[in-house]
Amino acid sequence: MQFEENILYQLQSRDLREFEPYLEIMSSYNQIVENLSLALKKNENNSLHSNDNNSELINLKTELTDLYKTHSSQSTQLFEYLTKTQDLEKSLETSHIQNKKLVENFQLQNKKIDELEEAIVQKNNIIMNLTDELNVYKLDLTVKEAKYNELEKKYRDTEKENQNLVDTILKLKEEQSSKLNEVNDFVESVLKSKTPSSTSLTKEGTEMDRRKSNVRCYLPMGMVKKISPQGSETHCIAISKNGSLLAVGGQDKKLHMYDSNTGTLQKSLVGSLSGIMSVNFNSASDILLGASNDNSIKLWNLGTSRLIHSLTGHIGKVYSARFTDSNKVISGSHDRSIKIWDLSKGYCIKTVFTLSSCNDLTSLDSEGTVIVSGHLDSNVRFWDTRSGNTIKELTSLHSGQITSVEVFPNSYQLLTTSRDNTLKLIDARNYEVINTFSESSYRNGMNWLKSCFSPDGSYVISGGVDGTIFIWNTLTAKIEKIFKGIHRSSVCGVVWNPLGGNLLYSVEKDNCVVCWGTP
Repeated sequence: MQFEENILYQLQSRDLREFEPYLEIMSSYNQIVENLSLALKKNENNSLHSNDNNSELINLKTELTDLYKTHSSQSTQLFEYLTKTQDLEKSLETSHIQNKKLVENFQLQNKKIDELEEAIVQKNNIIMNLTDELNVYKLDLTVKEAKYNELEKKYRDTEKENQNLVDTILKLKEEQSSKLNEVNDFVESVLKSKTPSSTSLTKEGTEMDRRKSNVRCYLPMGMVKKISPQGSETHCIAISKNGSLLAVGGQDKKLHMYDSNTGTLQKSLVGSLSGIMSVNFNSASDILLGASNDNSIKLWNLGTSRLIHSLTGHIGKVYSARFTDSNKVISGSHDRSIKIWDLSKGYCIKTVFTLSSCNDLTSLDSEGTVIVSGHLDSNVRFWDTRSGNTIKELTSLHSGQITSVEVFPNSYQLLTTSRDNTLKLIDARNYEVINTFSESSYRNGMNWLKSCFSPDGSYVISGGVDGTIFIWNTLTAKIEKIFKGIHRSSVCGVVWNPLGGNLLYSVEKDNCVVCWGTP
């Protein structure tokens, strides 16, 4: 604004200073022109004037020339002044436009500043509110930390008391078990002194089978048939000693019997109050047992399809049970105990506490005097059932819980299956690992997955979480066969027909049994 006012002031001063002289010059110029015109007329009328008049005329012409020059110079200056005036006016107009833009920009910036100041005030209010809330939370956290420390102290004290109670209970259980075993031994000795001992009708034949096997096995080539059992989720499978019957148990509380050759359903056995986790035939294939989640072992007569025994005494789910050749049943439970049942008496004659949940067990000899058990704590334990003491505990064999233990046909070799995705062949005489079976795509998907040997011991078979069946060579530990794409869910168990050949059966969690052999 000062710059424009200064220019205007200079222009006005110039007009005041030069306007009147310019008028005087123009007035003098006009007077001279008039005088010249009069002189020319006089000269025309008085052509005979004297030399004095001529001299005067020359002077007048000279004076006129000077006036022309002066007029020209002043006109040039006037033009320059006018040009400068126009330039200044244009500059003034440009300055006005720039000033208007600056004023608008200044107003816009002021508006933004006002908005930012308002936002800052709002943010400050939010910060104050958050600070107040933070102080409240800090105070609340301090109170909760004090309560947590108090509860943690109570928890430690309670845990210590609980551990003391557990130790006391275990000690009492061991004492009771020892006394019960002593009573059972005494009763058994009394009964033996009164009546001659009896053995199973099939003992001699089974012992001969254990000493020597004449069956021969070869690899299956593909799927022969598929069976879809009735019921819901499937847990286990077993095949009779003569290879004619398949037993399948699961969450529907029933045992379904199928013809192993045709796959047709023969019968369904009822009586369990919960899902069945393990199934096993006796040596004569006329009695079938099922280990149940109702904490018991059920036994059915296959001739009559009637429930003949319900062995109760476990206080946890029974994951595994098997017959021995001495008319007994051994069972392992989630309650961290193994029980031995005398079927002629119908009750438990010995209890062994294992310190870990038992997922599977088997008898190393035909009489069941040595039991091998696989546990949740990844250990494999050997037990003397006569004394109830541990013979050996293998603590670093696997890094995951044991899901299956199986005796090699006619020998003292043992197959273990673990959630660490490996199977191991162990010499039960020196407890050394003979072979380890694994495969990059093999994944154990069940805590109760049961693997098996072929009847002649040539092959080891297991199933994976994706439904794939794996067959290894027992001697070389190399993969011989892999079957994919038939099962759609995790495999629960596999069994080979005890008569040999290449008939293999597998069951998956989603209720499907597949027979493998020569299509």
